[in-house]
Amino acid sequence: MTCSTFCSGGLDCSVFVWDAERLCSIRSYFESISNNIVSNQQVNNQEFGQKPFQQYDIQSLQNYYPPHLNPQPKHSVYALDISTCGNNGTLIEQHMLVAAGSTDQLVRLYDLRTSSKVGKLRGHKDNIRCLKLTTDGKNCITGSTDGTVKYWDLRNQRCLQTFSFNSSKTSTNASIWTLEFDPFDTDQASFTIGTRDGFVYYLDAKNKKMCTVADLNSMTSQSFNKHSVLCTSIAPKGGKLSSTIWVGSTDSNIYEFEYGKLVDGLSASKDPYSENNAVLTPKSASNSFNAMDMSPVFSNLVDYSPLTPKTPSRARASSFQVQRKPSGTLHCHPKSKILGCPGIIAHFILNCRKRVLVKDNSGRVTLWDITTGNMIKDYTELNNTMTDDGEDLFETLCNDFSKEMISVRNWFTVEKKLGCLEIVLNPNECFNAENYAFESGFKDAIEEEKVNYGVMTIQALFRNWKECRNEVLLQQMSEEERKEREERLSTEQREDLPQLLPERTFNLPENTSVIVHFEKNDSEKSPFKKQLRHFDGNETEITHIPQWVVDILRGIPPNVNPQSHKLSFYLEPAHDEKYLGPLLQNHAKLVAHRILRIYKVASHIATKLNLELPTVKELEESKKLYYELKAKEHEENPQIPLITQQDDENFDESLKLSAERDPNSQCRPEEFIEIICYGNRMKNTWNLAIANAFYRPNNVSWITLNYRQRYRTK
Repeated sequence: MTCSTFCSGGLDCSVFVWDAERLCSIRSYFESISNNIVSNQQVNNQEFGQKPFQQYDIQSLQNYYPPHLNPQPKHSVYALDISTCGNNGTLIEQHMLVAAGSTDQLVRLYDLRTSSKVGKLRGHKDNIRCLKLTTDGKNCITGSTDGTVKYWDLRNQRCLQTFSFNSSKTSTNASIWTLEFDPFDTDQASFTIGTRDGFVYYLDAKNKKMCTVADLNSMTSQSFNKHSVLCTSIAPKGGKLSSTIWVGSTDSNIYEFEYGKLVDGLSASKDPYSENNAVLTPKSASNSFNAMDMSPVFSNLVDYSPLTPKTPSRARASSFQVQRKPSGTLHCHPKSKILGCPGIIAHFILNCRKRVLVKDNSGRVTLWDITTGNMIKDYTELNNTMTDDGEDLFETLCNDFSKEMISVRNWFTVEKKLGCLEIVLNPNECFNAENYAFESGFKDAIEEEKVNYGVMTIQALFRNWKECRNEVLLQQMSEEERKEREERLSTEQREDLPQLLPERTFNLPENTSVIVHFEKNDSEKSPFKKQLRHFDGNETEITHIPQWVVDILRGIPPNVNPQSHKLSFYLEPAHDEKYLGPLLQNHAKLVAHRILRIYKVASHIATKLNLELPTVKELEESKKLYYELKAKEHEENPQIPLITQQDDENFDESLKLSAERDPNSQCRPEEFIEIICYGNRMKNTWNLAIANAFYRPNNVSWITLNYRQRYRTK
């Protein structure tokens, strides 16, 4: 990237060239993803001021895959660079070559003037993570997760040298993540290499010398919390001897290491391996290249005379194995550090779908409530990310939370690309989660009141905007328009409108940011971002706020299929039940809301069977005889498990009979009838969703619930 022209690539298998002076909008980027590659004639017929940015579709160029194995392979672009020449001319003429490395182990070369592919470098055996083009456009270096760095002759598309790196702890390849030319080497034959296992090396390809510049993991003794190199930047600081190198790490910190003195000492040393702890061992390896003539494009990049197309020489490329010496002193400890904010690298959504367990790159594990925006608990003590048993703390907590007997439908997703906890709400999914208001924390709610998590979240996010927007609209109205509005509102209140949503909402911090993304085909709208406290009412429904959000704020129920919240279940007596008979067919096969509680199922059974429920006093006597009988059975046969009243009441607290209840009053249906789901006892406070999520077999589409009398003594 130089001047105002730069290139970008991503997961959509395409490469784009941009002009920053034209300030190309995001919507144009999304539109162009589906466009074809710009033809040569289109490029030549357009002036630079009106020329659109260009797209290079990697996917359409992969003809070496057998169609029957992978008809449409998709490979992400991980590495990009654009050549820079000193020739006079427009900006577009100064950048002639684009190199793109992708996950299909290839480097593709494009002519920027014609948007056509002019070359392909093949030789790596894994994803290409980084690459750099020399300033004169003659050579290129590439780094891959296969642990190799290759130095290429672009004119002949030939690999000149290969350097292989092994991990310091294992014999596996050390993944190469960053490359940067030494700014003090005018020949650009020396460069720095950053690896996944936290090392930064300096390599002089011309003189075959190498040393270790930085070790990110030299500051910690915790083998389970290793950091990788994300980026590097060499700071000249007035000269080579005083220069340093800054290294960005996966722990979100930036470290400064000595560079100039170490590299200068390596160049002057007769024995470069005395202190640098590295050895370059030659090994036999052949080069791999694609026979495609590059002379037309490179004759314009550098002062080459036109070449006659010919088959490149198949001479062997030099290959070296980089080995770390077992002894020696490493001069690779940081001089200084810039602390960063740790980024989230893993998350786990709890079954309640209101809390998220996260782990950042410093090893800290915390629990967050997304409905309030607050951290509930920090599980990491003294930076210890391991349990007493030596297991990973985050994995252990995820396993424990997954066993919680709660089931709520997914209504959001978590995005952590930016390193923070970002909650994504999609209009097709965010209204899936419904629950009783009382169970959601609203203690003043009536028993049957339901709330929708997505609706309450939307109301919390845009509450301030709604209030400010109403004030702005009122100020813009004339006196007559205000009177008409009041009359219209009073008329609408008398009409039969859809039932308005209950005034229930979550409370989110004012510094919560809202990011609104519109559909790709909506070319007139761009992504919109603001904090809750910065809404002023000037954000319009047309440009900033989606219509489905406005409908929710107006009290219109979301457009959700009611059947999506329901489950089918079948009721039948347990196989050993003798007192309670079967229900009629139309009473046994039912469809109900997924949050229907089990005690309501017991009430339905008692009603349809016309049961005469015992009194509280009679139920107490039955319980006493029942537990005495179970104790006697266990005493006679120890293999029969002992069942006690305390164990049952600890399992389900609703079975405890309050002393304040009238002994002559009837007991509740759930106190007399027990519900079983595929051999598992159900608590009265559980719902159908729990039975569906934890007990229903995968090969059936409905839930079977068995019922039986509690405290049977016969």
